[in-house]
Amino acid sequence: MPAEVKGEPVSIGNRSGVATARARFDAPHYDPPVATSRRSVSDRPDRPRVTTGMKKTEIEVKLRVEDREAVPARLATIGAALVQAREIEDNQLYDFPDFALKTKGAMLRVRIQPSGSTLTYKEAPRVEGGAKVRDEIEVAVTSGETTATILAKLGMRPLFRYQKYRAVYRYSDLLITIDETPIGIFLELEGPKLLIDEVAGKLGYRSTDYIVKSYLELYRDHLRVRGQPLRDMVFDEKG
Repeated sequence: MPAEVKGEPVSIGNRSGVATARARFDAPHYDPPVATSRRSVSDRPDRPRVTTGMKKTEIEVKLRVEDREAVPARLATIGAALVQAREIEDNQLYDFPDFALKTKGAMLRVRIQPSGSTLTYKEAPRVEGGAKVRDEIEVAVTSGETTATILAKLGMRPLFRYQKYRAVYRYSDLLITIDETPIGIFLELEGPKLLIDEVAGKLGYRSTDYIVKSYLELYRDHLRVRGQPLRDMVFDEKG
């Protein structure tokens, strides 16, 4: 596990069953694979509060997991319900050649997964009460490949690709995801800050365990301490 990520949970997580990231120095940027959406954003169980095309504010934290296999039972114990079974996510960030979005802290992402594809714009994040707060606009798209083509026609280019396996749970108004990534396993809690603190505490975490960095930032840190340049965060195709 990367030494630079802070936070030691009391009772959950390790990386069993997760594929290892493979270096792709020869092709650091490429378009996401073809996928077809089967649901609108508002119908997806992992984002039930989103109204298609409307701006919303997300409040979230990440927590490092040490025992993946123990997580579902712990979530069931506190009353969280599974709303989206584990599935692969393929995410591609886009920007203009002059990095106009990156410069102001914003991002544009195409996300492809079996349950549907989305296009999301996020404004610069801020930290409030130990949690990351970010305004976003998200819409469902019929085809990730077509969306990528449109973005290219607008002069945008792929910036960073990252993959993860994600399962989604709900506890009251809080979304809880188990994210299996090439650099480890994380819980992501999204919703009202009071519920974030409540659930984190029930799972054995403290506020000092909260991680507000993005997966791009975590991966950059992971590579930096190993003296490696930034590349896409993807799973080894050979498993």
